[in-house]
Amino acid sequence: MLAKASQRPACCLLCLNGLSRIRPSASNSTTIPLGVRAMGGGPRTQPKYRPARLQLSQRVAISEPARPAKRKSVLYPGGLNQWEANLPPPRRPSQAWTQRQAVQAEGEKEFKTPKKQNKRPEFKHLRMARALETVPKGHKQRVRQTLNELGGEFMDYPLLPSIQDALAKDIFADLDHYSPTPVQRLTIPTLLDHEVSSEPPKEPKSFLMAAETGSGKTLAYLLPLIHNLKKEEALEVERKVAEAEAAKNAPGKSQYDVDPSEIDPGIPRPRPRVVILLPTAELVSQVGSIVKKLSHAVKFRSILLSRNFSPTVIKNSLQANPDVVIATPHLLSSIAQSEPDILGGCHYLVADEADTLFDRSFREITQSILVRAENLKQLILCSATIPKSLDTTLRKIYPNLIRLVTPNIHAIPRRVTLGIIDVDDDPYKGNKKLACADVLYNIARDPDETGFVKKVVVFVNSRDTTTPLTEYLQSKDIDVVEFGRDTQSRSESKILEYFTGPKVEAPLIGGSGPRAALKRMKVLVTTDIASRGVDTKQVRNVLLYDVPFSTVDFIHRAGRAGRMGKRGRAFVLVDKQTNKGWVRDIKDCMHMGQGLL
Repeated sequence: MLAKASQRPACCLLCLNGLSRIRPSASNSTTIPLGVRAMGGGPRTQPKYRPARLQLSQRVAISEPARPAKRKSVLYPGGLNQWEANLPPPRRPSQAWTQRQAVQAEGEKEFKTPKKQNKRPEFKHLRMARALETVPKGHKQRVRQTLNELGGEFMDYPLLPSIQDALAKDIFADLDHYSPTPVQRLTIPTLLDHEVSSEPPKEPKSFLMAAETGSGKTLAYLLPLIHNLKKEEALEVERKVAEAEAAKNAPGKSQYDVDPSEIDPGIPRPRPRVVILLPTAELVSQVGSIVKKLSHAVKFRSILLSRNFSPTVIKNSLQANPDVVIATPHLLSSIAQSEPDILGGCHYLVADEADTLFDRSFREITQSILVRAENLKQLILCSATIPKSLDTTLRKIYPNLIRLVTPNIHAIPRRVTLGIIDVDDDPYKGNKKLACADVLYNIARDPDETGFVKKVVVFVNSRDTTTPLTEYLQSKDIDVVEFGRDTQSRSESKILEYFTGPKVEAPLIGGSGPRAALKRMKVLVTTDIASRGVDTKQVRNVLLYDVPFSTVDFIHRAGRAGRMGKRGRAFVLVDKQTNKGWVRDIKDCMHMGQGLL
């Protein structure tokens, strides 16, 4: 028993195998127990190295799979300070997902409200203070096509030869070539295109003629009216001749027949056939001068009725039985009260500057005159601006109104430039009178209109401003004159005739300094009394001392320059009490050639 126990190893076979690898035996030959060999625990010999060129691959037929991407080393803890985001690459959307998104977008289009654009709306300030009626673009395009189809010369219209001679010898005597303006090409054929008869129709034809300032609206309605007037005279002569022949062939006169001279003895009653209404006495004189030029060649009688004439002159003029009467509404209405039948023979009535004649101050008087004209054939309303209030009134009173509107209505011509002077800036620092004088100095030194007197018109809003401004400008050696309702001896003054007349040669003054330049300039300070209809052909510069109250007044004031195709300039003074954005919108509209709102 003891012998068998001594032959057992001191440790288990596994531990013995591990110790033999770490500790070599002391003797050269080591005896390994039989059990250990059986378990494979003997010394392991290193396999003999074979070169790679001699080793054959056992994976020849196996395709190599894609190598996985190497994991990026994390240089900083928490994934901070990385150049690229550790995100999976974007996947291509599936076809089903794309179709679902398309269907959803189509459904949202019907209910989705458009997003608000951050872009500032055009002419924001003008739209907020809208005062004029707009004309659709489609109407403007149709009118342009019509104008291209119409004749381009006065000789193309069926006017009387005497009228054609008056145009060449009296109206356009100082021009080598003249042709009708767009409003004349649009209006003259329309007013002539009706059958002239001695009997009035059941309902008069009403027309609205609207065109930009300085476009020749006066001749546009005068020429066809005078043509129709002379045609009626010819028909009246034929009728009287036929009645005379019938009277000769009639049986003898009965003792009971009454002589017409016994019924209407004395002076014949005035029964004009053409009446032209104008709001001011200045416009009566201006239109009357054109009518007088035509009357010399065409042979008809015309008179003027305004506050510039005494009652005796007016009475004697009416006794001459005129064919054409140019008058203001108040004076004609007062005459109609004493002579109720004065408008009984009126066949053609013109309301020039209709926006004024149909406003609150003139509407009742104008309508009372229209009611008295019972035998009216044509009613012509003429204006350069159509306010929204006027458009609403005309649609109620005259639903069958024929509108003759040019494409450039409510547009200041692009040949007129607008300059804005901010009075609050240096060097004026709020001194408005100083800014006005400085602008006039610059106009005087301008090399334009060399050899002629420069005519400048300054507009103010209140007549209380005319006198102080005139005195200040006179203290600066500027040749200035004021014109308003309070001007002394206004009826005898010839102030407007100087500015509406032809060019005046400048006096010969030595030197070229500012003093000499001021001697060659004439300035008129006035209110809106001289802004409507006044034909200032030779005025190239207009200064708006006060910003107008509306775009209607702005169009009429700036329209005193650049008339009948000529160039002009308008200057406006703005300060901290002015809506500067509104003025800038007007300048942008003028630059783009669009109509004001």
